[in-house]
This record gives sequence, structure tokens and C-alpha cells, in this order.
Amino acid sequence: MSKLTKTLLGLTFYMLLATATSPCNGDEPSNSPEGTLEFVGRVIKSEGLFLNDRLVILYLNGREVGRSITKTGKYYIDDKPNDGLFQIIVPNEYELSEKEINDKQYKTGHLSTYQRGKEKCWGAATYINVGAGYEGLKYEYVFPDRSNLKYTAKIIYGDYGTIAKDIRECEGGTYLTDMDEVVCPLSTTTGRPEDPLLTGQTEEIKIKEVEIPVDNCFGNTTISQRYSGGESFMHEINFSIGVTAGILKRVQAKFGYSDKQESFQSIETNFTAKPKTKMIYKIAWYEVWQYGTIPIKTERETKNIPFKVKDKLVPKISSQIVSCR
Repeated sequence: MSKLTKTLLGLTFYMLLATATSPCNGDEPSNSPEGTLEFVGRVIKSEGLFLNDRLVILYLNGREVGRSITKTGKYYIDDKPNDGLFQIIVPNEYELSEKEINDKQYKTGHLSTYQRGKEKCWGAATYINVGAGYEGLKYEYVFPDRSNLKYTAKIIYGDYGTIAKDIRECEGGTYLTDMDEVVCPLSTTTGRPEDPLLTGQTEEIKIKEVEIPVDNCFGNTTISQRYSGGESFMHEINFSIGVTAGILKRVQAKFGYSDKQESFQSIETNFTAKPKTKMIYKIAWYEVWQYGTIPIKTERETKNIPFKVKDKLVPKISSQIVSCR
């Protein structure tokens, strides 16, 4: 049995919306956003045995916004000191309120008026109990009506000293990938980006379709209808991990445009209909994505970072004859 399956964790989170100027009245969840969010908890190996020297990283939409190493300490004034404590305080960028968090049913609650007073009026306080889990797991708090805003608390497996140096000392913060990997953006000072390579893989995503009828039900000759139009779109360059500006510039140079640069794809054509017929033409617009990798050479190895690029917008035309009745 691996260390991962041997080490069962109980993890209790407290998500506190804290400000020194918060009011101390009322027991209901507050609907007024506070200036900061505070994530507090303990990492537990087994009942009554807490783990110190564990790294806990907090992510906002996959980007690191805070971290803490578990240690001996207490949160509440009347607590006895114990091991495994972490505290991460971050700006409340999206102005989440205690009520909004409570409404998402993250097993939330709030402190009583008495507790708020005892804790120096720390205002609307909400805790989230995520229960027991294994070391190395993550705990997510998603708010779909806020553009899928997501906070993720990730416990890194193992003692702090055993964690990879680039994670411990990552300048600018780590990222959490869709594959649940904690990665540090590669630095141009330790790695040299080479020319990007295309894999040959492409993907087409249909985003819009328009219909153009051409009615010649009462005509005796073929008619032609001129069509002129187009669609605006924005180029995108997405990497599997966070990267430096130097790496992004190499990929932009490869394709000849910048990330988030706007473009326009036009179309001009003739739509025809034979006598006594009615035609329906359809123009479907597709985003075309290209996949590739960019090699990063370091002193010891070459790392390939996958990326995908929204390269262009293409129209595809189809037609059908419909009844004149």
C-alpha cells in the first residue's frame, strides 16, 4: 500500500470574511462583502494526530494567490495550541459575502454574536467543513454565477523539505493544471524557448450559423443573390501551464498575431435558385484551433510545453431545396 493510501486526512476549513471594521451584530449570514477571505484549517493524519510541515496552496481559477505551511498554533483565543494549523488570507477580489458562500451549500455556518465579540469583531465569519480526505487532494469552492469563479485549496503531499524546489521557491506563484498538477511557470533565465512546433492536430468548433433564403418559386429563369458579410473573432493562445512573456512572444511570432488580438473574416459569394424552386443556404462559422508544443531547453533537459491556438474563423456553406407551398 502506498503512502498516499496509508495517510488518511481529516481537513476542516474555516472560510472567514474578515475585516477589522466589521459590525458585530446579528447571527444571520451577512450579505455585505468583507475586504478579505481567510482560509483556516488543520491537516489531520488520524484522530488526534495533526501534521505539521505540510504545504497548503490556495488557487483562484488555477492561479496561486496564497500559501501556508502547517505549524503548531491556535486560531480561536480560547483554543489550546495544536499541530497542523494553516491560515491563508487573500483579498476578496470578487466581493463574496458570507450569505453568498452559505447559499452555495458548502456546509457553511457563521459565528454567534458572542463569538464575534470574543474574536474582536471579525465580522461575517463562515466556515466550510470539507471532512476527511487523503493528503494530496484538493478542495474546491465554485461560484457559477461569478463567471465560474473557483477557489481551490490544495494540500501538497509530503513534508515541506521533500517537495520539489521549483514548487517551494516558485517566483510569481504556481499554477494548478486541469490534470491536478502543481507547476511553476518556466523562467527564461533557467530555460531557453525554441521555435514552436505544430503537431498537425486541429480542432473545429462551430460557433454560429445563419440562414439565407433564395425564393424563385414564381420565376422562369435562374436567379442569383449576392451575399456579403463576415464575423469578428479574437485569437487565443492557451498553454497547459503558466508561462513567461518570453515564451508567449515566441508563439505569437510563429503565428503573426498576439493573444487576444481581434480579427475579421469576411465572405462574399452568390447564392442561386433555379426556376420554380426555393433554396435555403446556411453559413456555419467554425473556430479553427491548432495544437503544438514549444521546446524549452535547460542545462539538463528539454521540456515541451503543449499549447493550442485559435488560428482563424472559417465559413462552411450548405444548401437545401424546400417546398414552394
